[in-house]
Amino acid sequence: MELVRFLEECERGENKGMKENIPLLEDDTVDEYVPKIWNCGVWKGLPGRRTVNTCFIHHGYGETKKGSTRERDVRNFKEHAKEGDIIFTHSTTKGGLTHYGYFTGGVISKKIDPAEDTRMGIYTHIYVHEWFALPKVVKGTGMNRTLYEVKPQYKNGKETKNYQNYSFPS
Repeated sequence: MELVRFLEECERGENKGMKENIPLLEDDTVDEYVPKIWNCGVWKGLPGRRTVNTCFIHHGYGETKKGSTRERDVRNFKEHAKEGDIIFTHSTTKGGLTHYGYFTGGVISKKIDPAEDTRMGIYTHIYVHEWFALPKVVKGTGMNRTLYEVKPQYKNGKETKNYQNYSFPS
């Protein structure tokens, strides 16, 4: 499948879409970047939804030191995501993961115009090259968050629920 081929190309250093700075180690070996996997929650309304080539998130202003959970999630994504990372969308109305796309490196946040949306806050658009539909809807991690990195294990060391659904056999 497309995802497996992309990951294999990244492992071999053949993916031309990756524009990462690959540091050289003392012994001149290359430490290649392995794409991270992200989950962007999508539901029939806000806070997150899949639009044409973006994962769209509605969140607060971040005026407090800690900010809302969504604000912290967006800030974490901006700090740690890199071009080529894989973003999966999760739909509560469809019951699981529905699409995936490759992050372009583009994130645009815009203060909401009250004429557009009376809830105020910020709209953040996270850009992907294209959304690819999964062959079937599969369960995600079950975490009740809008945007987060999906890792094989939770912070407490337990295996991440349904982690296998974020990659596909060839």
